[in-house]
Amino acid sequence: MPAIRYLHTRASNTVLLLALMLCGGNAYSSPTTLPTIGVLQQVIMDHYYAISENRLNEAMAYYHSQSPEIVATRESIEIGLSQYLLKTTTRTFCYVGQQGEIAIATAKHSYLMITGIKFIEHVDDTVYQLREEQGSWKIWTQKRYSPNNEAIGPQNTRLCPIFNNR
Repeated sequence: MPAIRYLHTRASNTVLLLALMLCGGNAYSSPTTLPTIGVLQQVIMDHYYAISENRLNEAMAYYHSQSPEIVATRESIEIGLSQYLLKTTTRTFCYVGQQGEIAIATAKHSYLMITGIKFIEHVDDTVYQLREEQGSWKIWTQKRYSPNNEAIGPQNTRLCPIFNNR
């Protein structure tokens, strides 16, 4: 009998903890508008479309102005656009959820990098954090992963097991 009582109590505590996590039991303030999947997807797709059209300032307008990555991202895009004609396609998009003022989404992108008569095709998975800024959702951070699930960038951390489902 004590083992059954222990399991029941443990299960109840787990359900309570999950409910608190999912229903706003956090220290973050709530955004003024809740994101819809379509809005978040459009932000990401418009960002990449602007890159494909070689419009750097427009691409960066989809980044949150206080993002810790904004300077490095701008520099990276500038270098890419100076070396290649870039064509990007968003293949898939998945809204993961929201924690406080951060919305999480993943997307699979393909890049066609054309230089002279050569071209390179690259596909990666990206995890996004988006935050609201003055009523609009914008990219806060992004972490790209190569096809072999290694992080592209300074932190080689694997974030999400969904990348194994190719």
